[in-house]
Amino acid sequence: MAISDQEFRKIAEAVAVLAGWRGDSSRSALLRGELSVLQAYISRLNADAEQLDKKIGLVNTEVTDAKEELQALTTGLQTVQSGLTGAQGLLTNLQTQLNEAQQQIDSIAEGSSTAQQDINQIKTQVSAVSTPTPSQADVTAPPTAADFNQAMTDMRAIASALTALKSAIS
Repeated sequence: MAISDQEFRKIAEAVAVLAGWRGDSSRSALLRGELSVLQAYISRLNADAEQLDKKIGLVNTEVTDAKEELQALTTGLQTVQSGLTGAQGLLTNLQTQLNEAQQQIDSIAEGSSTAQQDINQIKTQVSAVSTPTPSQADVTAPPTAADFNQAMTDMRAIASALTALKSAIS
């Protein structure tokens, strides 16, 4: 049986289309060997895509964990910063109080120097006060006018000494 010219052209056109020589080349036919190589390649790509998807999941988990740790560190740093700010305020207040205390100490030191001078002057003045010695011993009989007068003299001498002592102190 012979093939007619028209049948031959149909077969040639079908072969050209299947080979991708004519028409849409993306619709060309594949050989079984090429198909198995392509299926193996697609299978390997699918396996690689699954592994890549797992690795991306791990990376996403690690990124999320790192983000949470970074947020915790940021919160911790903010807490530390707040504490340092509070401590700085306390240190400033403490420095102010120390300065005030130093001024008071200086004032007291100056006052104590003046007080020491005053004490030294009082000691000098007090040592200059003489205490009179009594001129008469104990009375064994009723006093006479002379005994009374002598007692009054002694009392005036004591009063004079006390007045001198009082003026030395003030």
